Formats: sequence, C-alpha cells, structure tokens
Amino acid sequence: GIAHILQCKVPESWGQFTPEYADEARRQKFELLKNLKVAVDLLIELGCDINSPELVSMIDVLKHAITPNAEFSSMAIDLLQDWPHIR
Repeated sequence: GIAHILQCKVPESWGQFTPEYADEARRQKFELLKNLKVAVDLLIELGCDINSPELVSMIDVLKHAITPNAEFSSMAIDLLQDWPHIR
C-alpha cells in the first residue's frame, strides 16, 4: 500500500549518476508526502475519525518521514513542522 511505497528508500546508486537523479528523487518524495498530508487533512475535515486505522497508518508514514534515518528527513520536517497531527 501507500505506506510501503512512501517508506521505500531510493537506491543510493540512483543519486550517483547525476545530481538530477537525486533532485528528482527528492521532488517525488516531497510530492508523495505533501499529497499524503493533504489527504489526511481532507479526510479529517470530512469527518473521518483521526483514530481510525487508515488515518493512523497514514499519519505514521508521515511521522516516519521526519525521523533522523528517513530519506530526505529535513525536507519532511520543513513540510510538517507546524502540522498538528504529528505531535
């Protein structure tokens, strides 16, 4: 599912070919995280229970993205720093 896709790391060799590969990987990861955040916000706004297994799973993916070992974690921290559902 989406959680597995978002937690996958880009192979290190992809970023070794050219800086453009690393930039593209970073851009794609940002888009995935941003869209997941928007989806969570929308579902909550539509009245979905924040404690539902689906939302908890989505939020857990975003929480993982800001951990020190996560790929592009500083980018994820910037995206999610003021987001109330991470705390």
